[in-house]
Amino acid sequence: MSEEPVNKLYGNKIKLDFTKLGNKSKADSSTTVDVKKESIKQKPKVEPKVEKPVEEKPEVEPKVEKPVEEKPEVEPKVEKPVEEKPEVEPKVEKPVEEETVDEVADAVEEEPVVKKDDSEISKLKKDLKEKESKLQNQSNELNYLTNTIIPDLKKENSKLKSLKNELTSALDKTSRKYYNQLDINEDLSNRIGELGADSAVNKARTDRLQSELDTIKEEYEEKIKSLKDQISTLKASNVEDLEDTNQKLRDNLKTSNEELEDSKKQNEELKSEIDDLRNKLIEMGNYKEEVDEQSKKSIDKLKEEIVSLKSDLKIKQSNYDKLSNESQKTISDLRHQIDKLKEDAEKQSNKGGLFNRFK
Repeated sequence: MSEEPVNKLYGNKIKLDFTKLGNKSKADSSTTVDVKKESIKQKPKVEPKVEKPVEEKPEVEPKVEKPVEEKPEVEPKVEKPVEEKPEVEPKVEKPVEEETVDEVADAVEEEPVVKKDDSEISKLKKDLKEKESKLQNQSNELNYLTNTIIPDLKKENSKLKSLKNELTSALDKTSRKYYNQLDINEDLSNRIGELGADSAVNKARTDRLQSELDTIKEEYEEKIKSLKDQISTLKASNVEDLEDTNQKLRDNLKTSNEELEDSKKQNEELKSEIDDLRNKLIEMGNYKEEVDEQSKKSIDKLKEEIVSLKSDLKIKQSNYDKLSNESQKTISDLRHQIDKLKEDAEKQSNKGGLFNRFK
């Protein structure tokens, strides 16, 4: 689990760096071993006392090789302390060029360097543990994110998408309703405007009629006042004369009402007569149409008969022409025969005269 997030974060380069580190460490160890071998090969020239520190040096080598074997597990950030190790090499190279006594002193001086490397390795191990713990925490966080938070976010995203679709559909519906309401409001406003114009016209008419009614009312009030004055004056005069005149007026009203009723009856009679005349005219028009149709049909029939007669006449004329031609031919033939017979008769008559003469 700890290696997967590291690979995801840093990619395949980490593996290559580990291999490089291994190769570098092997190269460093090989260089140190080669240098020591060369020093060992040269040391037989030295006195037997100097051989003791040479034999102790192999004990230092495994201590240096141990961190080299553990380094492939380290992150690429551990490259810095690995690159610092070549500092040990010049210390080993110096005794190769110097005398054997100096080599012993250098070998004695190398022991505290190994201790420093151990302390650095312990520090590096602590750092590695801390970094591994950090990476473990990061991997746990990533797993928590991938396993719990991201699916929840996906679900929430799907819910939000569905809500978005619902909101868009609702917005479309509301916008349609809004625009439909705007159209209805426009129609209503137009209708209200028309009604307002009609109401203004009607108001003007009512005002005009009201003014006319006011004038008529004033006129009738004046007439009523004048009649009241006349009545008051008449009351002052003879009441009997007024009753007589009133009776005469009533009689005249009766006669006029009777005349009106008679005229109404006459009008009704005239209306009935007019209706009868209209019906008769309609019937006459229909009869005329029928007569026209019948006459048209008869004319069409006569035309057809005329056409047929003309065709018959043409046929008969052609037959007559044929017969006349044939009769003329027969007449001409008969005339020729008569002429021949006359000639024959004359010949016979001439022959008979000659015969008589001989007698």
